[in-house]
Amino acid sequence: MLVLGFAAFGLFGIVLAVFAIRANRRRAKYGVVSARWLIARRWSWLLGVALGIGSYFIWFPLHDSGETWRVMGFPFFAAAFDPRGSDYVGITTIPAVVGNFLFFAALPQFILWVTGRFRGRGA
Repeated sequence: MLVLGFAAFGLFGIVLAVFAIRANRRRAKYGVVSARWLIARRWSWLLGVALGIGSYFIWFPLHDSGETWRVMGFPFFAAAFDPRGSDYVGITTIPAVVGNFLFFAALPQFILWVTGRFRGRGA
């Protein structure tokens, strides 16, 4: 159930990020925005790529039946390693890695969209 919950969160985040990217593009093209906002938008792409690449290295421990597993990927689980070092990957590994990259690459655009909405048109 945890896997499905995080996957739903990831899909929701990617869909919401698409709307944020489009809104930011419209705001930059037609809106009245400050030079600071435009600079932040340009830098958010570089930060997004760095976060997307960094998402490949996210792992966390998961405790199950007295054993500690190492799980790779958030919000999409890409692989799991048991305490003996055996890996559990499958057909969903590559889509999970791509989904994690997209989720984290779009995160700065989403943050820029949210902060721009709260600060008004001149943000």
